[in-house]
Amino acid sequence: EYSGLVLEHAKSMQDKGLAYVHSIGIIMQGKDRDHALALKKGIAILEWHGIEIKADPEMLDPLLIEQEELRCSIALGSRQVVDLLDSPPMQDETVMRILERMAKASVYSGKVPFAYFLGQIAIRICAEQGISEFLPRIYMYTSMHLRKQGLNLMAYDCAVSCKQIVDQLPNVSAETFCTVTVTCNNGLQLLAPTRKVVDVYQDCYKRSIRAGDTEFAFLVANSYGLSFFLSGVPITAKTQEEFHAFEKQCQKYNQPPSVYATFRIYRQLALNLQGQADSPVKFDGIAMTEEDLLSTFEPDTPQYKQTLRDLSSCKMMAACIFGDLPTMETMIENQKSWPDFDILLHRLNMRLLWQALGSFVLARAKRGKEYVQMGQKYLKLYKSNSEQGNPNAKVAFLCLEAEHKQSKKNYNSAIEACKEHQYMHLEALMNENCGLYQLKQKKMEKGKPYLTRAFQLYHSYGAIAKLDQMKNNYPFLKTMMLDNSITKNIDGPMRTQIRALQVS
Repeated sequence: EYSGLVLEHAKSMQDKGLAYVHSIGIIMQGKDRDHALALKKGIAILEWHGIEIKADPEMLDPLLIEQEELRCSIALGSRQVVDLLDSPPMQDETVMRILERMAKASVYSGKVPFAYFLGQIAIRICAEQGISEFLPRIYMYTSMHLRKQGLNLMAYDCAVSCKQIVDQLPNVSAETFCTVTVTCNNGLQLLAPTRKVVDVYQDCYKRSIRAGDTEFAFLVANSYGLSFFLSGVPITAKTQEEFHAFEKQCQKYNQPPSVYATFRIYRQLALNLQGQADSPVKFDGIAMTEEDLLSTFEPDTPQYKQTLRDLSSCKMMAACIFGDLPTMETMIENQKSWPDFDILLHRLNMRLLWQALGSFVLARAKRGKEYVQMGQKYLKLYKSNSEQGNPNAKVAFLCLEAEHKQSKKNYNSAIEACKEHQYMHLEALMNENCGLYQLKQKKMEKGKPYLTRAFQLYHSYGAIAKLDQMKNNYPFLKTMMLDNSITKNIDGPMRTQIRALQVS
């Protein structure tokens, strides 16, 4: 209604443009959001501003992309995109605002190539009319497009350029800073450990909340949760409190049930690892029950499928840590329909890494040839990414290689990589599996140091339920004393559990 009033009484194209931008944003929000309609409306509005887009978002003609790339290259001349910082500021950013909304709608609806196409248009306009703070908010999706093409080094360079533009532009809004920082961190993980971006997500969440951009804030909080568990940040009593706080904020800001569900899953994962659930691999506890969570959504809806995907990824992680083969099989089946690409790199790795590790465990247990094929497929993927300098892919590749071709040498290589990049949970798992491998080879004395180290690492990681399991599986660990300095900042029941383990 507000947009209609503005359009009715607008005295300039700029006023009308802002109303149109707002109307596109409304179409993209809420449970009835329609990204296809937002794109259609955006194309029509751009035509009123003299920009004709002949491309079809659903079936983008490669020739049209090449033509726009050429126009963009001519407009830039000898300059790089980052050199546009030296240009004067754009006087009217209406078109750039519309392009930004359209690029966002393209990515959210899975049309990443069209977002790249819009990015080329945005660069050309800035080269001709001056720099705009909306440029990096559009250009950043080029990094996703390049990553999807397997051009990881170019994708990383693009992310660096976007971040550089935002850092050097004067008076950048909090929304632009957070949007670009978070999206570019996704690309920066192509050459930097995931562990380094965890705190950045936390900071951008707080900034976005203060700026009133709550929808984006919870997308950032989701990235925080994914990168937290993927990178092996130690779990403390404060971890579940943190995710519980996200849940409360979701309710406060009236977020969709699917967003709220995600943080309940993360909290229950933390609780399961901490030993505060009846079963470490069944997500029925304080934060949620699986049946109640999934019954919130109608089957076959995107919300149901996405929630099941995220639940399955977290359960797969727990199943790998606790060696639960039936759960591994079920979680792999749940995730079969999802592609080997995701706009969020950490969500992709959270899914593929644990799925691949589980597949090799299942293959060793002779559960089926399909698990061998799945493991080898992801081993090849992570090897390729590792060879391009991705430290996270290197950790994944070496862990998968150790599980695929078990040997003390391969496990040691994986352990060193995990230690270097602070993947504490994987370092613990590789030590445990190497120790178990040695035991199966009748090399008890060689296996004990690995199992002891795994026990220490799981303790440092905060996986109290795993300590209990290991003491049952390996009786010699029952007499082991743990470093109490690690538990100084752990409160209540969790500290009591650790002390009980030490004296049992």
